[in-house]
Amino acid sequence: MKQHMGFALFSLTGNIRRAINESLARHAINAVQARILGILTHHPQPVCQRDIEEVFHCSRSNISGVLDTMEKNGLIRREDDLTDKRRKNLILTQTGMDISSLCEEVLDEIDDVLCNTLTDEEQQAISEMFGKMTGALERYEQDSLEKRS
Repeated sequence: MKQHMGFALFSLTGNIRRAINESLARHAINAVQARILGILTHHPQPVCQRDIEEVFHCSRSNISGVLDTMEKNGLIRREDDLTDKRRKNLILTQTGMDISSLCEEVLDEIDDVLCNTLTDEEQQAISEMFGKMTGALERYEQDSLEKRS
């Protein structure tokens, strides 16, 4: 019986997502919010809602709801952009910075759980394989778009 690699990876990512969300729940945050905090923490230039929409490939209303919750919970604030009055930059609050640091710890913990089952060589090999698979999917998506045009 043929093993479907996509399904196996889908199942694994579901398990990883569940473990991450369960760990993040201790800090009253979910994986989407944690990823946004990570983007805001590690991005050197101002980030606005549209930037987040592009990263997540989500609609304005979906991201707006997440950001509204994060703002209500004191993780971020929105500030007018000095160069573009239509743009609101997303700014981490001190609470957001603190929670972002905790999120990094959670992700490191889950990463350790995954990687401790593999040798250094296996980690390198799987990283290379994921890179190849990602490239193949990107080419597949591009080819699909071109065929529809």
